[in-house]
Amino acid sequence: MKLFVKKMLTEANLSLSSLKDRPRRVAAIIEKIQTDSPFELNNGEQAVLDKSNLEKFQMLMQGGDFSQETILNIFGKNPMLLTADGKTIRITDLKKTEDLGGKSSTRFLEKEYAARGQLQQLIDSVLLQANTDSITINFIDSHGNKLLTARNVTGVDDQGKIGGVDPKADFVLICKGSNPVYISHKDGTKPNDFGQWGGVSQKAGIEISEHPEVVQFAQDLKNSQYVRQQDGRYFLNTNSTIGRKIKDTKLKLMAIFGNEFDKSGAGSPQNVDIVAQGIFKLSQNQEGTYNLTCAHMMGRQAFTDDFGTGYEPIIIVRYGGQRASHGINGARMLIYPISGRKVQEFI
Repeated sequence: MKLFVKKMLTEANLSLSSLKDRPRRVAAIIEKIQTDSPFELNNGEQAVLDKSNLEKFQMLMQGGDFSQETILNIFGKNPMLLTADGKTIRITDLKKTEDLGGKSSTRFLEKEYAARGQLQQLIDSVLLQANTDSITINFIDSHGNKLLTARNVTGVDDQGKIGGVDPKADFVLICKGSNPVYISHKDGTKPNDFGQWGGVSQKAGIEISEHPEVVQFAQDLKNSQYVRQQDGRYFLNTNSTIGRKIKDTKLKLMAIFGNEFDKSGAGSPQNVDIVAQGIFKLSQNQEGTYNLTCAHMMGRQAFTDDFGTGYEPIIIVRYGGQRASHGINGARMLIYPISGRKVQEFI
């Protein structure tokens, strides 16, 4: 019992280690300080943090390196925080509330908001330092290839839903006097760090949902040992995860860049310009412009497969409880990275 209580208390506190590899949490802390929102303390009280605390958190966010070593270099071992009423508290006095890491929290803690917020912080910092209202950003993959150049960038905006459906783009770079750059962002650094490339339901668009390979996969499933038929209806067996490799290159590219994929066409919410994974880093180059990098990055027009073989899109179906897909009850059919989930069998 004592061990359990100790664990619960530890998990309820913020600490320097709880910032490691968590840009969403840092972004949420910055937002609360900027908006004078109160933090809950472990003693049951509340405190508004003085804006002088922003500098170190913004330095961490802007640097893009959330390692333990970097955090200690910025904050020191026992950082003190100044409250708006002139008191000092430790970071461990802050309670790890829902908006600082809870599973049901929203806004910056959602993955796409966190990435957008971090990128906005980077751009704002550079605009301030350069004393300008716009900059030029080069998108650089992990091999040093330039994928795209965005000129007159002023900031980042949320994409939002289109017709009540989430599009492929998570957010856009606002470029003064020219079209925005549409970005799809994935969390983490590995194939199994994000959920899926995309769905295959009608919400994904008929180009995907009615693609012959998707339709044939569903039909072959109905005739397989993994699906049982009862009273004219089809039911996927529980604990089933079945896959099939995709032959059509365009179907793979639509899953990655959007159902309106057109390599030479204009960017759009369903024809994104850039797919990025991981924490963004923005650095000035010798030309006076800025290079944007992250763990992995792909450009629709200058396509280079920076993600690697583990990210190859495949069709999978897995048991999804009350869900149904392509006429099969209990089925959740998706397009996944091949190394994103263990597949029971390929058919």
